[in-house]
Amino acid sequence: MPKLTTAWLTLFLFAAPAARADTIPMYTVNGDVTLGGNSSCPSCSETLGFSFNFNYNEIGAFQSSLFFPYVSNVQTTWSGNLASGPGTSGSLAQIGPEDYLPFFDSHGDEVDVWLQNSSQGLQITSPSAPMLNYAWLYGCATSTCVNSFVPPYLVYSGSLPLEAIYQPETLSNVQVDSKTVHTPEPSTMAMLGCGLLLLLLVAFQRERQRAASSASQAGSHSDLSA
Repeated sequence: MPKLTTAWLTLFLFAAPAARADTIPMYTVNGDVTLGGNSSCPSCSETLGFSFNFNYNEIGAFQSSLFFPYVSNVQTTWSGNLASGPGTSGSLAQIGPEDYLPFFDSHGDEVDVWLQNSSQGLQITSPSAPMLNYAWLYGCATSTCVNSFVPPYLVYSGSLPLEAIYQPETLSNVQVDSKTVHTPEPSTMAMLGCGLLLLLLVAFQRERQRAASSASQAGSHSDLSA
């Protein structure tokens, strides 16, 4: 291998940065929402227990990274006069600066929790813990929900489903726990491998050119001797 190629290869090996592992926080969130009955059923109540993971996707590298939050592993449990048992669970692929998480019971009644992920707007440059501000009853898919939990002045239609109710409910027992997630960045290793391969190809091509040149010179000397 030519000395120049060897020198460049050595420099590349020692100058290439090691693969960087980012530490991105992930938050586990738990809480309760309590729904109170309306004037027709003041003793009625419903408790929604929820939990989910609040994660960040990192886009970019080094000092120019941006972080985009999303929600996964959503789980709910309902108990009371409205519904009992687990509700629907899923994930939200993208959370805006101020957004809401919809939770549904087994009948399709909907309670939303208002979520603020950051005061930085859409350009999130450093991950932060989510803030859950308040909750409301958004939609009723059953007559029990309308007749027992929605104030009469918010019942604008006699048909179901009844949506856009926005009846404030009690948000309590909110707990946000943080743990770090180590995410290795393969891009550095990929760049290192590509660079090494390129240098080896250059060295191989030069060796072929040297061999061809030597063979050509040997042929010329043979012709002269003849």
